[in-house]
Amino acid sequence: KELSLSALDRLQSFGERVSSNILAALLEKNGVRSRSVDAYSIIYADNNFGEGNVDIERTNEAIQTTIQGLLDDGITPVITGFIGQAENRQYITLGRGGSDYTAAIVAAALSASELQIWTDVDGIFNADPRLIQDAQALDRLSFEEASELAFFGAKVLHPKTINPAVAANIPVKILNTFNVDAPGTLIVNDENESIKSVTYKKDITIINVCSTGMLAAHGFLARIFEVFARNNISVDVVSTSEVSVSLTVENGVADNVIEELSEFARVNVQKNMAIVCLVGNGIRSTAGVLGNLFSGLNEFNISMVSQGASQRNITFLVDENDAQNVVQNIFRRFFN
Repeated sequence: KELSLSALDRLQSFGERVSSNILAALLEKNGVRSRSVDAYSIIYADNNFGEGNVDIERTNEAIQTTIQGLLDDGITPVITGFIGQAENRQYITLGRGGSDYTAAIVAAALSASELQIWTDVDGIFNADPRLIQDAQALDRLSFEEASELAFFGAKVLHPKTINPAVAANIPVKILNTFNVDAPGTLIVNDENESIKSVTYKKDITIINVCSTGMLAAHGFLARIFEVFARNNISVDVVSTSEVSVSLTVENGVADNVIEELSEFARVNVQKNMAIVCLVGNGIRSTAGVLGNLFSGLNEFNISMVSQGASQRNITFLVDENDAQNVVQNIFRRFFN
């Protein structure tokens, strides 16, 4: 009647371990020399069960020895995704997007010419195709644009998935397992000046922290973020004024966090919000983007407008119930 995170990770490892053996056997049967490789022997992580943090240096060494050796012998390795070996030598999972993350780690370690991620859609779209019938798959994105889209709601990629490939400058192609003729989306380390996509993410909470007496004081922002760091909470969007700091988190915030912030500031919480994000390198070079963006949203209450330091995105928050209508309006202005 109990289930520890380490036991859960071990339980969840079996699907990958079984299926990799099945696929390797099928390849062998069809004349392809193949071998199943348990990532437990090549992916090394800490003891953060449920979302292991990979020791890249040790992992790269193991991949280059084991996997490169198989390739040199003409053997196709079938590697389990999503899992690795914890510091205490138990199985550990790598969290959401863990299989794609494994592929990116292996590709980077081997200096691959391309990383292909096969999924269930034709690529990364300029809007959610479930919401907008006219949405189209993008031919090409920069690494930075793909990272912005992944972070702000595009579900094809998890934000951390392609980081190893980005660091190694390896092109990433998103392809559809169920539509092999679709060209997919290529993610590369170059940019063209265009606006690529509008995306959104629901279940967002805005936390407004106000202290007229302390905002100008040294260390006020550090004190705020130390509270979130201590409670292992990631912050999405930050906006500041002379007397307040507004920031967003996913999936709500615990009462103890609000209590800790309230010890040195006045705190207000807005729940059931959504982040809407317009992404593209063209934002920084196209005149009138902000005016065009907001002129069509007069009927909606807009909160926390933020243009990223990279100038590749414009982000703002709306009521969760308005999010889909807002995205549809933006799509009509920029992509129809």
